[in-house]
Order: sequence, then C-alpha cells, then structure tokens
Amino acid sequence: MSRSYGLGLGLSWLRATRGSLPLYGAGAVAAIAACYMLGDQWISLRRRLAITNRKQADQCSAAGEHVSDLFASLCIGGRFVNPFETWRDKTLWDFVRWIVTRSGGNGIPRDRSLLEHDLPVVRPHFALLDALSRPENARGTTSPDDQEARVDMAGVDPARTISATWLGQSTCFVQVEGLNVLTDPIFQRRTVFSWLGPERLRPVPCRLDELPHPDVVLVSHNHFDHLDAQVVRELGNSVTWYVPLGLRDWFARRGIYKVRELDWWQAVDHTVGGRTYRITATPTQHWSGRNGLDSNCSLWAGFVVQGSVSSIFHCGDTGY
Repeated sequence: MSRSYGLGLGLSWLRATRGSLPLYGAGAVAAIAACYMLGDQWISLRRRLAITNRKQADQCSAAGEHVSDLFASLCIGGRFVNPFETWRDKTLWDFVRWIVTRSGGNGIPRDRSLLEHDLPVVRPHFALLDALSRPENARGTTSPDDQEARVDMAGVDPARTISATWLGQSTCFVQVEGLNVLTDPIFQRRTVFSWLGPERLRPVPCRLDELPHPDVVLVSHNHFDHLDAQVVRELGNSVTWYVPLGLRDWFARRGIYKVRELDWWQAVDHTVGGRTYRITATPTQHWSGRNGLDSNCSLWAGFVVQGSVSSIFHCGDTGY
C-alpha cells in the first residue's frame, strides 16, 4: 500500500511538471523516498502491534491457555524486525551521528605504543589447537611456534575439552569436544574489500590457513564485519555453514550449498567423527544488510553448540 502511494505521488509530480527533465528527476527521487519512508513507518507500526499482541498472548500462556511465542522471530512485509520493546528503529540522524563519533576514534588510543600495550596481538597456540582437533582436521605442517610451545596432553581428553581462541571482532576459533567451530569469520584488513571499508583496529593474529580446518562455521548475520566473502570462497563446501533465515541464497549465488538455515529456537544435530552435537539458533537484537537495498531481508541470530558434557554460546554482534 505504501509503495503504491509513493508511486502515485511520483506520477502526479510528473504530470504537473509537463516535461521538465530536472523536475522529472526530482519527482522520481521524491517518490522513491516517500515509498521507503512510508514503508518503514508501516513496518514500524506493525511491529509495535505484534509486540503488544505477543505480550497479551504471553499473559494468556501463563494461565495455561496456549504456548507463548514472545521471543519468536518476526517478519513483516518481507523484512525481519526485532520483536523487542528495547529496540529503537534507526534514523538518518542516528547514522550521521555514528559516522561522526566513529571518525573520532571511539576512545581508542591514537598512540601506537599505548595501543600495543592495551590491545596486544598474540599468535594462537597452534600446537594446542592441533592436539585438540581430530587427526583429519589438524594442520599438516609445523612452525617455530609449535617448537616453542609443546603441549603436554597427559590426562587431557579432547573429547571432553573446550578451547576458545579470539581472533578479533566476533571471530573465534572454538573447539567443543573435538568439534572445530569458526564464528563470524573476517580475516581481511578492511571489512568490505581489501581496500574499502573500516580498517581493523588491530591486525588479525593469524591467517585462516594456519588454523586447523573447521568443521562448522556459525554466521550470526550478513554485515561485512561478520561475514567475509573471501573466507567463504576459501572454505567453500568443505565446511557446514549455519546461518539465520534468508541467508542461504547469498551462499548459493557463490556456489556454496552446504548451508543449514535456522530460525530462532530451531535446533539441528550435527554429526562428525562419530559424535553428535546439537546446534540451536537463538534470538538476538540487531539488523542485517550488505548493500542498502537488502536491509533486514535476512534474519540475525546467536547460536548455542552443545556437546555431550559442555556447550558454548555465540552471541553474534554485541553492539546492540
């Protein structure tokens, strides 16, 4: 309805201008802007109504009338929205303010020596990562780091052990009882391309090919600083990708089909090396988009990975 109204405004403007090309262009821009603004307002109104209805249903479920879906995902007009009262829709002013404050450094030390002290970059413990990996996932080569950091695995059962290596941003290499998990992978110096986008505050501590091979990759959402297209090309179908709803097509266009798409609270079993792990997508408050035209066309999520005796939680983007 809002899109038709915006188109009608544009056609009315074209009739009124009677052939003036510059005014035609202005009318087209105004129609598109009106279309999107009205559409956003319509979605925002529907979101608030849905939250109200869910709260009422939750109160009824407390009385045993039906099951609550208070924290189920919500899609309106082909766009996912946050079904939480704590969420506030972002405006153009919010975007401008973010650009201005970001350029100010966000309080990050400008002195290089101070930055090195406060945020040191440490190479991963490759020997330990190999020792906790299944033989088929371990690296085939050794490095000086391995010789300097020998691992005594006496009394350590990799099938009952968790290790976590933070690689910057939301990228972690986590080992859960023998399952190698890579989260929100980004290894480039900049977020969009190697020459475009915000630059890393600190360099990545290692290359992707220096790590043991991952079994699964968890992708919380499709923002450039959480999903590196170069990593997707490098790993391809050699891993299983777990992604939120609406993101599978993005991988398929790049020839990647070993993808499991999950809704919030949806759980699946992943079996590898004779062991089975449970992977569950969980709610989180954020948004998605890579080009300005696909905003919130795919969902965002956190993940829980459960082994036989332990589990991990990947929350995704912590900025909201």
